Amino acid sequence: LLESDLLDSFTQTSPAQYQTIKLAVNADSLATWLPGTFQKLFRNHILIELMVDDQDITHEHLKTGKVDACITTHATEHQGCRCEFLGNMEYIAIATPAFIEQYKNLPVSQIPTIEYDQNDDLANQFLKRHFNLDAGQYPAHKLPSVQAFMDAALAGIAYAIVPRLQATEYIRTEQVVQFGSESSLFIPLYLQYWNLKPRIIETIIKTIRTAAQEKLTQ
Repeated sequence: LLESDLLDSFTQTSPAQYQTIKLAVNADSLATWLPGTFQKLFRNHILIELMVDDQDITHEHLKTGKVDACITTHATEHQGCRCEFLGNMEYIAIATPAFIEQYKNLPVSQIPTIEYDQNDDLANQFLKRHFNLDAGQYPAHKLPSVQAFMDAALAGIAYAIVPRLQATEYIRTEQVVQFGSESSLFIPLYLQYWNLKPRIIETIIKTIRTAAQEKLTQ
């Protein structure tokens, strides 16, 4: 019944012959590489309805039928779905030169960073891997906005763990530098979608795959 309902949603058209794709995505993809798909999808008369959540949770929205596809860290296919590897999102820690100078003599466990919200495990993964710190062993702002991460780093109130894609221009202009001895973390991203074959889903998959191959680490 669920797959039948989804197929019906793909085939319904508005007077302008637009169709809508419901996609669950992580905020970092939306802020960096995913907008590269918008124009191509629109040219194919596809409207986009996004649900933004942590990359470890987006697949839950697919399982419950709230969305037609999701960008997720989960490689295991949900029943009735297909899964494709998109690439790795590289994360680095960045801060202003003044911030690094101010805190250079303190252990990382005493230097403030930023977390997105209570579901954000990225800082935990990064700091565990590179500094052997567990959750709760470091001070952290909670700022549920991708741009706020960069704004906070630029304001000199924390170091931020962000996609390299987001930080590249700020590093080039020397507004920020990489914090933590060139440490990085690669997070694999997958596209999961209902195993249906209407032309619209094939167009969506191809468009997202192409954008990911251009921007993510393969």
